Amino acid sequence: MDLVAIIPARSGSKRLPGKNLLPIGGKPMLQWTIEAALGAKSVKRVIVSTEDPATAEVARKAGAEVPFQRPAQLADDQASNVDVTLHALHWIQQHDGQMPSTVVLLQPSSPLRTAADIDAARELMLLKQATCLLSVSELGFQTSWIKAVDAESVLLPGDQAPGAEAGRLCMFNGAIFMIESGVLQETKKFLQPRTVAYIMPRERSIDIDTRYDFFQAEQLLLASLASGGVLRF
Repeated sequence: MDLVAIIPARSGSKRLPGKNLLPIGGKPMLQWTIEAALGAKSVKRVIVSTEDPATAEVARKAGAEVPFQRPAQLADDQASNVDVTLHALHWIQQHDGQMPSTVVLLQPSSPLRTAADIDAARELMLLKQATCLLSVSELGFQTSWIKAVDAESVLLPGDQAPGAEAGRLCMFNGAIFMIESGVLQETKKFLQPRTVAYIMPRERSIDIDTRYDFFQAEQLLLASLASGGVLRF
């Protein structure tokens, strides 16, 4: 039943250069995810995967393990989270002689995800006896607002998405990817035929990719710190 957290933190980022180490809420962005993983009771080990010495130093100071340097071919724009996670699992198996039963990938770009979120996701996955869980957030608008626009800037008639009767409409938020290690090794996919969704509030679901995302997350973190330092929205 052991759960290992893998935090992918390469140095490159085209839209927001060096974003994993950008200071946000008084800490490097990467540190928020490390602290959430270390604070989760269900996580037994926290490993940061990076090719960058500066990132590795920040990770170690924050309390995470950086037991290997990620290969250069897994540190460019083409490298997938699946490949990075599989590389980490292979390293663990080679050096520890055994594979953790479950792995959770935690992207540094989701600094508002908390230790409580990770533990609740693990509990839900076990409760549902699922092999895979992904975090989502509900859409913050009516799907009837989604319209197509043609080449002449004319709105096309008709809805472009199912209505509420189809169920709660959500989107992946990139905060938590949890899966049994053997299943990931076999399928090389995080999304499985029966994947459980852990629903997070939109306020903790910001996935930082742009300067605007960063500004939103920073304001929420500062508001949280001003009200006692606990991420509750």
